[in-house]
Amino acid sequence: MNVVGKDLIKKILAELQGIDIDNSAAERIAATATSINKTFKPLGAQSFFDTEPAQFNRELNELAEKSELENGR
Repeated sequence: MNVVGKDLIKKILAELQGIDIDNSAAERIAATATSINKTFKPLGAQSFFDTEPAQFNRELNELAEKSELENGR
């Protein structure tokens, strides 16, 4: 799994947006990006959601249903 580091986040924001963020904010953004990557990585091998919108919607619905069950809804 690719882990996104705070230094990469700071570099991207500096180059693309011309802003400098503190380490704490960069760490939070990096943790979120890494979590998203971790969630969708297994789906990449079995689906075409990057090129097929209907497949992407099905995957999101399945993830939402699992999350709701885990949260007692």
